[in-house]
Amino acid sequence: MRVRTLWIPVLLALFAFALATPVRALPAVLEQAKKEGVVGEQANGYLGFVKGKKGSPAVSAELKKVNDQRRKIYREQAEKKGTDANTYAAVVGQKQIAREAKGNWVRNQQGWVQK
Repeated sequence: MRVRTLWIPVLLALFAFALATPVRALPAVLEQAKKEGVVGEQANGYLGFVKGKKGSPAVSAELKKVNDQRRKIYREQAEKKGTDANTYAAVVGQKQIAREAKGNWVRNQQGWVQK
């Protein structure tokens, strides 16, 4: 019980820091793919293809580019905070899901759902 109590302030601090992390705007091709239900935000902090859908080569290339950029930022920020990059990415992922527009698809712990 004591160990669980110690993690609460750490997670709260990490969450507050993730809220302050700037999230870059997506390229237009990815914004369109989101509107079409091809691409969505995931709880792990990365973009993904909704329910196994595949986008055009342009969408695939941009998705990879954005996820690579995010991976780099997550590693840098996690290192500054002394935490794991995957944990940091998951916190940012939750923030991204919360900010997604109604009608867009997101992947949470239960799977792909439409907001």
